[in-house]
Amino acid sequence: MPVYEYLCASCNTVVERLRKYRERELPLPCPSCGRATRPVMSVAAVLGAASGELPIKQHCNAGPACCGGACQPD
Repeated sequence: MPVYEYLCASCNTVVERLRKYRERELPLPCPSCGRATRPVMSVAAVLGAASGELPIKQHCNAGPACCGGACQPD
């Protein structure tokens, strides 16, 4: 099951839920205020859809401490 993101227009809370594909558009109450949320496109989905590839690792000079070792120091 994929993870979907939902946004509450009332309090701007973003909620992530593991849901079946056929349930992705069903209403989901906001855990903060109880109002209905709407599905939104996640950043990962936008990056993947725009480029057609997986995001490239970023390079930095901070070494493994910058992001848990995912970066490759220059």
